[in-house]
Amino acid sequence: MAEVVDFLTQVAQGKAADAKQSLGDMLSTRAFQALSDRKQEIAQTLYNGQTADEVNGVTEPVDVETDEVQAQTEVEEPEQVEEPKEEE
Repeated sequence: MAEVVDFLTQVAQGKAADAKQSLGDMLSTRAFQALSDRKQEIAQTLYNGQTADEVNGVTEPVDVETDEVQAQTEVEEPEQVEEPKEEE
């Protein structure tokens, strides 16, 4: 509430630059808080109080490196072919 009183005092005293800064600060603070609150509401609705891992059915850490994946990523070196030498 003190911020509003300061803002109004600045306006009444003709301190436009200070009043503009105060108003911007108040609006930014309120917008940030509203956004944070909305994110929490969406998360609660989306996950219904569960974590993302619980929703996806993950109960234990998963080893993402497997032999199958590793075998697919191995690249064979191409054969080097000797070029015929020119005869003089």
